[in-house]
Amino acid sequence: MTYSPRIFILGPEDTLFRLVSSKFSRMVDDAQSHRLERFAGRRVRMVEAIVEFLEGMDMIGASLLYKAQINVFAQRHWERQPWVRDVARRTKQRLERR
Repeated sequence: MTYSPRIFILGPEDTLFRLVSSKFSRMVDDAQSHRLERFAGRRVRMVEAIVEFLEGMDMIGASLLYKAQINVFAQRHWERQPWVRDVARRTKQRLERR
């Protein structure tokens, strides 16, 4: 088992975009020359995570092997708790209306 730090930017609809550490360092050192045009003019959220590798795959990649089971689990979860879905989006919309 090995571990590796990862940096992600949370985009619209909470999609994850991996940001290579060297690119992040260049952006911090010289933001004008190292921009991410996709996020121009936007405030973005960033996540740092320690990723565990098993059998040569990070857990995100390994989880893709079980995508069908994950989708079934998610569907059952949302059926049991529909009020939880999109809480962050709805809260953000309410706050923006103020």
